[in-house]
Amino acid sequence: MSNLNVALEQKNRAALFVAQMAKSIGAEAAVVAEEGYGNPDADFIACIVALENAGVKTIGLTNECTGRDGASQPLVALDVKADAIVSCGNVSEMIILPEL
Repeated sequence: MSNLNVALEQKNRAALFVAQMAKSIGAEAAVVAEEGYGNPDADFIACIVALENAGVKTIGLTNECTGRDGASQPLVALDVKADAIVSCGNVSEMIILPEL
């Protein structure tokens, strides 16, 4: 849950709110899904880290933007606590389809 703040302080505050909500409802685990890439990566990783810090086991579900050759860093932001991320593929990969 994020409104994609642009200031780091706001991003961190939004991530803490997510963790507080999860703890208040007794969540033991969470799935954090990301749509988009770039700026949303920071919100995505911050949420995962805040949830893990709160004791909520968390996995991330996202696509990657690793360039057409797949050699670039997959996410703009990373953290060692984000150790369970499921990739939905590379948004920059060119897919050549046969003619109909």
